[in-house]
Amino acid sequence: MPPDYVPFVDAGPRLRQRNGGNIPGVNTPFWYISQRDKTPATLHIEDGDLGSVNFLLAGAPKIWLFIPEHEKARPEDYIKELYGAGRFTCSQKIRHYNAIISLALLEEWGITYYLDYCLAGEMIFTRRNTYHQILNLGSNVAESINIEFSNTPDMPANYVWCKKGKDSTAC
Repeated sequence: MPPDYVPFVDAGPRLRQRNGGNIPGVNTPFWYISQRDKTPATLHIEDGDLGSVNFLLAGAPKIWLFIPEHEKARPEDYIKELYGAGRFTCSQKIRHYNAIISLALLEEWGITYYLDYCLAGEMIFTRRNTYHQILNLGSNVAESINIEFSNTPDMPANYVWCKKGKDSTAC
C-alpha cells in the first residue's frame, strides 16, 4: 500500500499496538484483489485466533461460508483423516492444506455452517476462532484486517505463529 494511504478498516487500539504495530497482514490492512470469476479463499481461521473485518470496496459479490467456533475441531479432525497429519507446526491446522470444502462434504460430515452474501460497499465480520472460506463471484477488491477489542480474550499463550523461511517446514 502507498505510504500515504488511509485505510478503511482498523485493527483497534489493542491489536494496533502489538509488536510495535507491525504484524503484516494481521494488524496492518491487507488488500484482496480477485481478477476472475469463482476465485476462492480456502478454509482458515484468522491468525492469533482473532476476528477480522473485510470491506468489499468494489466489484462482484463474495459468498462467505462460516463454521461456528464450537465446531472448530470437527473439520480439523476430518481433514487430518483425509490428508494425514500436516507437516506444519503452526496453529493453523487447516490453512496449509489449501482446502476448499464443499457444502455437500460439510453436510456429509454433519458440520454446521452458515452462508452470507457480501455486496460492494458492505462489510463482513468474522468471529474469533471461526473457520471460514470465501468465493468471489467475479472481479472485486476488498480491504481486510484482523481486529481485537478491549474485551477480546487474549491470544492463546500456546498459539504458534507461522514462520517465514527457507526451511521446508516453514509456513
